[in-house]
Amino acid sequence: MRFLLFLIILFHFSCSQEKKKNIAKKTEEQNKITVIFKGRTYEKDSIKDSSGSVSYSLAKMFYRENNDFVDYELNVENVNKPDTIVITTKNKIYLQHPFHLNFSATYILKPGDTVVFNYPNDTPYITYLNKNADSLGTNEYVRRNLEYPLIESNFSFFRKNKRKRNKQEEEKAQQDYKERNAIILSHFNSLKEKQAIEDEIYQINTFNQFENIEKHDSIFNATINLGIEKYSNCLLYSFYNKFPVVKIKTGNGVFVDSRINFDNVLKINSIKSKNKDFLLYTFLEEIINNFSKPDAEKYFQ
Repeated sequence: MRFLLFLIILFHFSCSQEKKKNIAKKTEEQNKITVIFKGRTYEKDSIKDSSGSVSYSLAKMFYRENNDFVDYELNVENVNKPDTIVITTKNKIYLQHPFHLNFSATYILKPGDTVVFNYPNDTPYITYLNKNADSLGTNEYVRRNLEYPLIESNFSFFRKNKRKRNKQEEEKAQQDYKERNAIILSHFNSLKEKQAIEDEIYQINTFNQFENIEKHDSIFNATINLGIEKYSNCLLYSFYNKFPVVKIKTGNGVFVDSRINFDNVLKINSIKSKNKDFLLYTFLEEIINNFSKPDAEKYFQ
């Protein structure tokens, strides 16, 4: 009888331990995001010099966690071969994927997601293995910007024509730019009316959340999800509208004087603490990278 009781207790204990292991394993899987990058050539993200040799010119690929402005860089090695990266986090993240030199798409990934980036014609398209990416509107930013290419920049125009745009050419370029953006916005509005796009993806890609306050002090005290690069950039643009850029010459070239920017942040009377931290963090990084060790130590205090 005692032996039978012992077996029953042992059986229940074993089941309990196995259940705990399964729960722990499931929790571990739920706290991970798996990103598979298929092989690509980087042909559309490279610049050839006068000799014809290629130098890669990709901006870094990084992600931020929800409501956090710290960049976590991804070292993706997928030139002509696949690469897999596993991100351990309990939070939703925003992955910035640069493409074709001039663009950067924002992708929303959540713990438990497994996604694959394919590169037809060296262009990123995402597939969620646990949901339908097309029904979310996730690839629309890439599709629309390929369908309606960017208006030629002033720098590109100068390189091609060996002169600046005249007044009429500049006005036409501005008008073309507005018309292009209006067409893309109309497309996203149509998707929203059909409920064919997630609301957050719509907000990020139409980029209209702060357009009415970005030139005013009120943005400094606004609640902003700084995990989204476009939104944090909006805060930076507003800062530079309030405090014009000051440049200095050094032995290593011309730099924006981030020390003055850092000091100017402290002069803003009404600003949310997180927005203030983001601006100070941004300019401190620039001070550390571009100025002397004594300067860095002074502002790091």
